[in-house]
Order: sequence, then structure tokens, then C-alpha cells
Amino acid sequence: DLLLQLTYRVDRAPAAAVLFGMAGTDGKGLVDATQLFGGTIGQWRTVKVPLKCFQKEGLDVGKVVTPLEIRTVGPFGLTIADVRLATDPADAICPRTAG
Repeated sequence: DLLLQLTYRVDRAPAAAVLFGMAGTDGKGLVDATQLFGGTIGQWRTVKVPLKCFQKEGLDVGKVVTPLEIRTVGPFGLTIADVRLATDPADAICPRTAG
């Protein structure tokens, strides 16, 4: 099972819900990941999310057009150091669904 691994630092807490994931040609595949971006400001973190979490939201992994999408409607500051596909499932999480 593949995972989307993201190493990031929150520079400003999100003021609204944050959707995160991979998107296919139909735009499906995002999960509500607001809780991932809360907590301590300025601390580096790494999260691993199994691709099957995005598939539950309708992502067809054979039709990915946006390999990383982070969407919100309010102020939010984020620095990304690394994004990759990973295979080590240790500490992987599946954020709650967007719907």
C-alpha cells in the first residue's frame, strides 16, 4: 500500500477547514485534514496518509492530475519541506472524510 508522505511546518493556524489529498480528473480525493494543521506553530511534522483514504473519497489513482492539493478558504500559513510517495505504514493515519 502506498502512502502520501508530507513534511511540513504550520506558520499560521488555519482559520477554516483544510482539505488535503490528491485529486483526479473529477476533483475527487480530498479529506478533511484540519486537525493535522492545528497544534504548535513553527514545529516540523511528518504525516503519512494511505492512498486508500483518498480512494474512499472517490479518487481513481490511475487518473491523478493533482498529486498534492491543500485547500482552505481562510488565512493559513504553511511551509512544505518534502512530499513523496512512501511505503512504510508506521504511524500512518487516515484523516476523517471531507463529506
